[in-house]
Amino acid sequence: MARNAVRGRKRLPVYGLEAAVRFRSPADRAAFAEELTAAVNGLVSKYHDESAPDGRWQRLMVAVHPVPKGVDPGAPEPPGAPEAPPAPEAPEASGAPEASGATGAPEAADASGAPAGEELP
Repeated sequence: MARNAVRGRKRLPVYGLEAAVRFRSPADRAAFAEELTAAVNGLVSKYHDESAPDGRWQRLMVAVHPVPKGVDPGAPEPPGAPEAPPAPEAPEASGAPEASGATGAPEAADASGAPAGEELP
């Protein structure tokens, strides 16, 4: 997708968010995961439109993982860190998708504020 956007001189509608959080206890982490899942499900239910004629599937992924001891949570990834494999295409489904599990689920919004497919200057 990124190569096609560059070739077509178009913006790729992506969004990234990163935060570091320190939980007091495993119970707080579990409560956070439950609240995050509920918030994501609420947003997905609000904005998902199965019948949108010009709609496009987006994938949102949320992960919470421990930072290894001795690692600064604000430090950038070291050069040469392995990249995750590309995600498969979103399946066709009926109804609003729902996040599941303590790690959340559904990707994206245009970080530039430009409509999807807008040509670059």
